[in-house]
Amino acid sequence: MMQKLLSNICAGQAEDIPAISALERAYYGVESYPAGFLYQALAQWPQGLWVAKQEHQVTGYALVAPAQSPSEYWLMAALVAEQARGQGLGEKLCASAITSCAELGASKLWLSVAPDNHGAIRLYRKLGFVDGGQHADFLGPGEHRLVMQLQLN
Repeated sequence: MMQKLLSNICAGQAEDIPAISALERAYYGVESYPAGFLYQALAQWPQGLWVAKQEHQVTGYALVAPAQSPSEYWLMAALVAEQARGQGLGEKLCASAITSCAELGASKLWLSVAPDNHGAIRLYRKLGFVDGGQHADFLGPGEHRLVMQLQLN
């Protein structure tokens, strides 16, 4: 029987970036967000980085960033380490990001997800996101995405 570890969701800090970057590389390889981008994201949107920690180890993160409209945001990333999945961390991270956006006065939160990532799509629907349509080549050639949105205020 696998033991559930207690998790803590907190605002991201600069000292979390190396672990977040390693998590990104482990999951996305060469397409991962580089550490430099993550440091810059933290500097520009400090209220938009949320980290899950278990026993002081980063096990997941979520990142939100402003959209073109001043009242809208994008969930840029939500990622949980393989060994920490199935414990509700993705939901807790996304809920923290949603709350943060609402507190900033956002009216809408957007995200894009691979159309075959059924687990993530189920989670986002559970959190209240609705489908906004599939977009071919959304992240470049062959990188199709389902765009979803959540009405906040």
